[in-house]
Amino acid sequence: MMQLYEKIKLIPINSPIIYTTKKNNIKSGKLIKVTPKYFIRENGNKYRVWYKNINKAGLNLQPFGPPYNLPEHILKKIFESENILNEFIDQTHANINTIEYHNIHITSMGGKYGKVFSGNTWNLILIEELVDKLIENILEYLNNMKGKYMKYAYKVKIAIEQTSKEHYITCDVYHKREWVLRKKEIIEQIRLKMYNIRDTVKQTEKMV
Repeated sequence: MMQLYEKIKLIPINSPIIYTTKKNNIKSGKLIKVTPKYFIRENGNKYRVWYKNINKAGLNLQPFGPPYNLPEHILKKIFESENILNEFIDQTHANINTIEYHNIHITSMGGKYGKVFSGNTWNLILIEELVDKLIENILEYLNNMKGKYMKYAYKVKIAIEQTSKEHYITCDVYHKREWVLRKKEIIEQIRLKMYNIRDTVKQTEKMV
C-alpha cells in the first residue's frame, strides 16, 4: 500500500475517527482512512495512518512492451543471476516498488486470459501470448544491453534457445519435446510471479 499512497497525517491509534470517505473517492484524490487494523509504530507509539492517492502522473505507468530503461546496478544483478528471465521479472513487473512496470495483471492461476496496459487502457490477452510477448521484449532488451556484460552474454543465448519458436523448429523430435516442457515451466513460473502481485497491480489499475 505504501507504494501507491502518500502518507499525509499520523493520528494516535486511540484518537477518535475524524474523517470518513467512501472507497469510490480514492480516485478523486480525497482523503481516505485506513481501517484501524492498519497502523505503524513511530517513536514507540501506535498511529493510524492517513493517505491520499498519488495522481496518475505520479504513477508513471509504462505501456506493456519495450522499451525498458533499467539502471546499471539492476542490469548487473540480472546478468549475474542464475536465471535472467526470473530475475528480470522480479526486478520489474513483479516488484512492488517498481510501479511503472505494473502493467501486467494476472488474476487466476487457471484462467486463459490476463490483462496488459496499452498506455491508455487495459486489454485482455491470452496468457500464452502475453508470456511470449513478455519474454520476447525482455530478451530483446537484454540482447541489446549485453555488450556491457559480455561474459554473461551466453545466458541470453540460452534463454532465447529455451523460448524461441524459431529455435523449436530446428530441434529434433526429442529436443522438441524437451523444449515444450521447458517452455511450459517458464510460462507457469511467470504466471505465478504475476499472480502473487495481483493485489498490488489491481490498486495500480484502479488509479489509471
